[in-house]
Amino acid sequence: MLEVYYFLFALAFFWIVFACVTDLKKEEVPDWLSYSFIIFALAYRAFYAILYNEPRFFFFGVIGCLVFVALGFAFYYGRVFGGGDAKLLMGIGAVLPFENMFGFFSNSFLFLMSLFLLGGIYTLFYSIGLCIKYYSRFKQTFIKKFLRYNMFFYTLGVIYIIVLFWYFFYPNFYLIYLIYVLPLSALLLFLHCYLKSIEEGCLIRLEKPKNLTEGDWLFESVRVRGRTIEKTVHGLSLKDIAFLKSAKKEVLIKHGIPFVPSFLLALLTVFFFLIFEFSLEEFFGFLS
Repeated sequence: MLEVYYFLFALAFFWIVFACVTDLKKEEVPDWLSYSFIIFALAYRAFYAILYNEPRFFFFGVIGCLVFVALGFAFYYGRVFGGGDAKLLMGIGAVLPFENMFGFFSNSFLFLMSLFLLGGIYTLFYSIGLCIKYYSRFKQTFIKKFLRYNMFFYTLGVIYIIVLFWYFFYPNFYLIYLIYVLPLSALLLFLHCYLKSIEEGCLIRLEKPKNLTEGDWLFESVRVRGRTIEKTVHGLSLKDIAFLKSAKKEVLIKHGIPFVPSFLLALLTVFFFLIFEFSLEEFFGFLS
């Protein structure tokens, strides 16, 4: 029955490629694109279920969509995803191959694991491009961040030298543990400085009212003509934008890194497992 998913993957591939283009160009995914993706995926499942008397095929599509709707809302309100990303995730839930409950959980896990792992790698390379493009702003911000934590780096360095010296004379398991943990702690702190510098130096930009679009995230709440426009997870509304245009007020907008290409990479990963007829169920069975 796996062959029936090829059409769903082709459908998802076409929609997500189009979403990638709009996300990279305009930093948004149109609602009509996300909603039509969900509708077409579920309509295909319903048609197939009726034609071949396979109600389970439609049932698992609905369940997958509902579960990913819940995930989409969680990621959206947790400010992990923007609205367009969350809606695309909902559509993915209606596409993934679910034959049974184990397949439902294993393929969902495979997609999400691929999404965040490959998405992290993609985000890292994209952020390097931002560093190059906004080098002077990034450099200024990074130096400030680094100097704020320089005592932590010095302290970790001193402790690390002491631990190495101690281990040379008195080797034991706990010191080996520290030898690995201390550099990892320094690396995580460095990544924190790097990511915050990317956000504040490259992604927060002053925008004119004419360049604003619905859903743009304010960096901070703005007070104009006695009215306060609050920073919310939903971003600017059309009413807020119209008011800012009338007041000719420039505002700081927090831009995001276009994340839709990560969906495409994760989808291709799942399709790779599908086309070679290798599932996580077989993988876990092999391990056991």
